[in-house]
Amino acid sequence: MSTDTLTDGPTRQPPLANTLSRLLQQGLLSGDRKILVGVFQETNEVVVRNTIRRLPVSFIIPLVKEIDHGMSGHAQHALSLSRWTAALIATHTSYILSVPEIVHTLNRLYQTLASRQRFYPRMLQLKGRLELVKFNRSTDPEETDASNEPVLVYQDESDSGGSDSMVIDGGGFESDADENWEDLSDMET
Repeated sequence: MSTDTLTDGPTRQPPLANTLSRLLQQGLLSGDRKILVGVFQETNEVVVRNTIRRLPVSFIIPLVKEIDHGMSGHAQHALSLSRWTAALIATHTSYILSVPEIVHTLNRLYQTLASRQRFYPRMLQLKGRLELVKFNRSTDPEETDASNEPVLVYQDESDSGGSDSMVIDGGGFESDADENWEDLSDMET
């Protein structure tokens, strides 16, 4: 009788580098994008580095071409490919420098990344402007009219100081109390 406990579902174990290396080789040989995208989605740096180490030298040129092709695509895919590029360069630098075809492809990759970097601030400005336009369009004119009305209106209902105590003089309002004040100030002088 076993004392092992059963789990509710399958537990996800981290992929092994040799498994990813085999999948990467298979994807590069067959040109299967689904396999390659699945392999390139690995985020664990150690697994990526070990996968690149296990990769035979004959697969480096197709891998560099695939990375170059993938970097020109969606930015999220380019982010995952940057891990693989860094691991590839760190692991196989001497081989990369000895093959002119790879150097040419990496130069093209560098130019792609440099153009993205130059274009990024303009993209942020455009995004900000679009959000501003979107915010302005979402504000209804009825809401702005309602916001101009006062929230609280004070009405004085006292009997003292009725309408006959107010005197209009040159566009300003003066009350009898103001006139008395002036009379008192004249008496003191």
